[in-house]
Amino acid sequence: MSDQNNRIYEKLDKLDEKFDRKFDKLDTRQDITEKQLIVYNEQLKTHIAGVQEARKENAMLREYIDIENEKLRNDISPIALHVGSIQSNILFWKKLGNIVLKTIGVISVVSGLIYSILQIKGLQ
Repeated sequence: MSDQNNRIYEKLDKLDEKFDRKFDKLDTRQDITEKQLIVYNEQLKTHIAGVQEARKENAMLREYIDIENEKLRNDISPIALHVGSIQSNILFWKKLGNIVLKTIGVISVVSGLIYSILQIKGLQ
């Protein structure tokens, strides 16, 4: 029986060694995973800080763009008024020119009629 007990203890010892190796491997994997998580965590913190800095810069750029847009609007508004007055002057002169041309046309037609009437009377 002693021989059988020795074999059982040997098998148990081998299983114990096998479990120890497996647990050592698991511990090693866990250590590697923890180190990777620490590295990833630091990288994530750096990334988050970069994103927050970019958001601040974007906000400052938006504010700068808004200010510059307002300056441009203020610079352009007198020009727009001037262009509007030029356009209204052009429209006025265009309308006046049309009236003058129509008047000349009417005068030409009337004078042609008068000339025709005078010629007809002169022939009689």
